[in-house]
Amino acid sequence: MGLDVYIDATIKEKATGRIISYDPDYPPDKQITIFHFDGWDAAPVMRSWIEIINRYGGTHYTRYDNSMPFPQTALREMCSCLLSYCCVPEENRYQWDLETGFWDIEKREQRNNAPYKEEQQYSHIEWESFYYTENTFLTLGRVLREIIWMLDQIHYENKIDPLRTDRGLSEDYKWVFGKRTFPDDFIELPDDLQKFKENPNAYIWEFELFNSQ
Repeated sequence: MGLDVYIDATIKEKATGRIISYDPDYPPDKQITIFHFDGWDAAPVMRSWIEIINRYGGTHYTRYDNSMPFPQTALREMCSCLLSYCCVPEENRYQWDLETGFWDIEKREQRNNAPYKEEQQYSHIEWESFYYTENTFLTLGRVLREIIWMLDQIHYENKIDPLRTDRGLSEDYKWVFGKRTFPDDFIELPDDLQKFKENPNAYIWEFELFNSQ
């Protein structure tokens, strides 16, 4: 089996605790997938994210947990972590491990004739693979950063600009929202949608990391 990593969000009224969000693709599911990363390149990110959310939430999750609620305050460091993976370090660019990818901290401390090695540990890893891997992390980092900026705008200005596929990051947003627009397509009742747009600070967001491993 492969690996899928998701960040899901649930939106609730502060006053009542009532959930207003829903997933139009899987009704009556109330959680919105705001981030999705699949493939074994996601393994080192998941490992690092679990460490981050344990620090922020005072929890003790491991990679064997499938569902991990975490506080919104962890998101920015999770994004910073993700962006840090968009450059493969020269010290171990040819050493790949299923659990840590190219970013094993112990191997990173070892220098192996940087900047380039003539022999690769695995002959099927070509330089183009590093380009693809780095580009993937950069794209996903931009997506998560936009989500964080949206949440900051709600918090500091009590306003919301729609997240949609034509916002300049169309190739990025198809990973998350597809052709749908947030919040219009992710709040089911028209009255709830109108109230959310008028006063988004009247709602709280709850987040959860899902690990399909």
